[in-house]
Amino acid sequence: MKKYFLIIVVALVTVGCRSQDGVIKSISCESNIDVQYEKADAQSRKEGLVADKNLESFIVYFLYDFDGQMKGYVNNELLFDEYIKTDEVTDKTGKYFGYSYAKDQEIPILKIATDKGNCFDIKIDKDYKLIYVYFSEAEGWTVRFSNIHYAGH
Repeated sequence: MKKYFLIIVVALVTVGCRSQDGVIKSISCESNIDVQYEKADAQSRKEGLVADKNLESFIVYFLYDFDGQMKGYVNNELLFDEYIKTDEVTDKTGKYFGYSYAKDQEIPILKIATDKGNCFDIKIDKDYKLIYVYFSEAEGWTVRFSNIHYAGH
């Protein structure tokens, strides 16, 4: 009986953690965002790939599928303005920018915009220090909040 109770509790906790993932509406842009939350696992901790939870900052990484001028804003301040082209072999861009919210009174709002008029803006989850951004003309925006440094970044 205890075994079944434990299995049910574990299943509910697992489903509860995954329920944060989903599609949300951008704050001011006319787009939906596929938002994902990635928790650090034991292997990432063992390999030293986990971001320091005490940092009062975040880094935005552009992963794929980019080919154009990108602008990155935090609280309407332009912090990033570069042409990005995803490497076809590695699916990476090598492009990123950071922001410290140590002195901010409110939760920071991240906005990313393309030169073709596609954009999203979203409140930052301060529990996560790394934000991975993906874009596809067909599928739109994906934002992954994470504390795991991906190899090669």
